[in-house]
Amino acid sequence: MDQGENGVQSRAVKGAIFEVLLEGNKDKWLPVELLAIVEAIGVRDAISRLTDRDATHWECGWAVGSFLPHSDLDSLGRYSINNVAICGIAVLRLREAGQSLTKSVRIDSSRFAFETVKEPEIGRPLRIHSSPFGLVTPLVLSNTISRGIVSNVVTGRDPQNPKAMLATLLITDVRVLPGMEGAPCFIDSDVVESGWFVGLLMIPIRRKDGDPVDLSFIVPARTILSAIAPLLSSPLLSPAISTRTAVRHAAAAINTVATLARTRAAVVLVEVSNTWASGVVVSSDGYILTNAHVFYDFLEEDSPGSPHARLKKWVRIRVRLGERWFDTVILDFVCLSHWDVALLRLDGLALVEERQKEGGLPFVQLPEKDFGFATEPSLPVLALGHGIFGSRARTACTVTSGVVSKVVQHCGEPVMVVSSAKVHRGCSGGVLVDAERPDRVVGLISSNARTKDGITVTEVNFAIPTNQLVPIAQFLRTRDRETLVPLELVDTQIEDIWFLRTTLPQLSHPENSQLPKSKL
Repeated sequence: MDQGENGVQSRAVKGAIFEVLLEGNKDKWLPVELLAIVEAIGVRDAISRLTDRDATHWECGWAVGSFLPHSDLDSLGRYSINNVAICGIAVLRLREAGQSLTKSVRIDSSRFAFETVKEPEIGRPLRIHSSPFGLVTPLVLSNTISRGIVSNVVTGRDPQNPKAMLATLLITDVRVLPGMEGAPCFIDSDVVESGWFVGLLMIPIRRKDGDPVDLSFIVPARTILSAIAPLLSSPLLSPAISTRTAVRHAAAAINTVATLARTRAAVVLVEVSNTWASGVVVSSDGYILTNAHVFYDFLEEDSPGSPHARLKKWVRIRVRLGERWFDTVILDFVCLSHWDVALLRLDGLALVEERQKEGGLPFVQLPEKDFGFATEPSLPVLALGHGIFGSRARTACTVTSGVVSKVVQHCGEPVMVVSSAKVHRGCSGGVLVDAERPDRVVGLISSNARTKDGITVTEVNFAIPTNQLVPIAQFLRTRDRETLVPLELVDTQIEDIWFLRTTLPQLSHPENSQLPKSKL
């Protein structure tokens, strides 16, 4: 592809050949013609917002020096050849062998049927059709299916209507492998066999320090269709679908999405000095449950611990609920035992104003009594938290999907929940919820597994089960601090579980041999 005066020209270099392989054609590749490369408007701004255009820590694409697509975040100021791999959409057209297609394909964009576009809600299941490592063996790896969910939505101003907001970038927990770029993404639904088209998968975003992101970006369908509308030879038509069937199949999903939205509204971003974490509002008057380890480095050295733990005088705590920042935040309780819990309390005029709004302060109800922890391995769960991108991104909390991998027991009582939902730095203090009943909290997210060299294992993470949070719920009802005492009692066996300490097997080994070392 050539670079022109305006950054990108839709002209292939001499000798370039484009071919596609259709499902069922075995090894018969079909020639295609490159019609144009157009910009997906809004994508550059969305990525700049998420990363704060920090090319020191972030990059898009695959490893530098690889022949695979790579783009420099420093180039996002304007659309150019340097970022076409991020926000450029190639429009191809099938052609018959030996026949050149030169007829103009420009149409009046006003004929375009935007009502065919579906902007999915956060938490919606997705199905992606792609060809990871497709050229290795196309017959085997082409058109494979992956599943995930819509984890977050980045919004921006509508170029056609500056007063309106629309999705400029979707985030999913599907992992992108080489060859999956450009894969179509659909809502995973029984209503229509093919599902609703929601966008195209992008090249991945990466952290230069090697810490895994394991989240992927999708260029929304509306953005794509706006960009290619002038090139289409005919408008798209809405798919035939029975409204009655759609309502019947979608009712349960809509209810789940609405419940998830209410739970997400209670998940806050907690900013402590130059770091951040997550938390969840657990009372109508502004108490927030989060992790104690978030504050350990900011406590006075002579601080005796709960309930008298003191922050250093220069430390400032702020909380963001939705788009509103709360600057008056009190560290009310911080546990210094193996239970990684802390309570913050909102105060001030901002809290008064928020409580006076219709519906009041969004919050999640914790169980006040231990009715038995009815959570089993393989239960589908969602992890909610403000991971990876931080406070500057100004996005709502991200949702990832997985299952309960294990419930760790001690003396017949659940003391840890291990999940496979992707959890990143910044998710500490977020919540793990039942995917089918998102108002039911399974646990408070505390930590990830890490390799010995410090790399996060996003799909192995640990949460405090809700049966261990009963003292918090009792305190919120009675405001009696004696109810919090059980959290501060140290049990060395539970402590060993949470610090991943174990006793090595008593095996006989030849002299000078070494035991295998754990990566954790």
